[in-house]
Amino acid sequence: MKVILLEDILGAGKAGDVVDVKNGYARNKLLPSGLAIEANAVNMKTLEHRRMKIAAKKAADKEAAELVAKQIEGQALTFTAKAGEGGKLFGSVTAAEIAEALAAQVGFEIDKKKVDLDSPIKAIGEYEVAIKIYTEVAPVVKVTVEPEGGFEAVPEVVEIAAPPVYDPRTAYDRDEDDRDYARDYGIEDEDDRRRGGGAPAAGEEASEGEAAPEEEASAVEGDAPEEEAPAAEDAAPGEDAPAEDAPAAEEEE
Repeated sequence: MKVILLEDILGAGKAGDVVDVKNGYARNKLLPSGLAIEANAVNMKTLEHRRMKIAAKKAADKEAAELVAKQIEGQALTFTAKAGEGGKLFGSVTAAEIAEALAAQVGFEIDKKKVDLDSPIKAIGEYEVAIKIYTEVAPVVKVTVEPEGGFEAVPEVVEIAAPPVYDPRTAYDRDEDDRDYARDYGIEDEDDRRRGGGAPAAGEEASEGEAAPEEEASAVEGDAPEEEAPAAEDAAPGEDAPAEDAPAAEEEE
């Protein structure tokens, strides 16, 4: 069925449009509610006049909406709610709550369907929400959601310098290098001296209780103690003389 729309209808068209809709939708919804009239010969003749009336009504409605928008634009709404870790709310702030709080602030009713909120607010923060009062008229309000008890002060984080990274290629052991140098060039190391090791420096005498290198050498190369080299006369009776005396006995014979 063809009808002339008298109001803007989502999904159908704007006021003054001639549209073709299903018969049941026209008879049960559009015509009884005064949203449209049947597009018959009589109504079509008066369509231009109706369009002028519709245009005038639209202009008046838009002007009224702009006046309302001036009172809404820039309004700030604050909500407090219980929040958990990460600022997530245990509940939410809905479009109905925003419409109610805004109405109490501006002094006139706000339809919750005019609040342009895709989904309820579920986290602490600041949000900008548009109120769609009329076509192309949508003032914005600032919505702030705070945790109950306010924000806690965040302690200042002190940065601790990281320890230097050990690199064996650049590491330097002064004591070890000094000892290596002393061994390579025959120079006594001071630490060895303190421990009593190593040869004494030139002009210094060996300390008491320490044997000089010459004495140690003579002790190794010298004669063995008497008990280690028994004399021939101490040989037991009846024992043969040493083998080296045998040639002398043969010559006497």
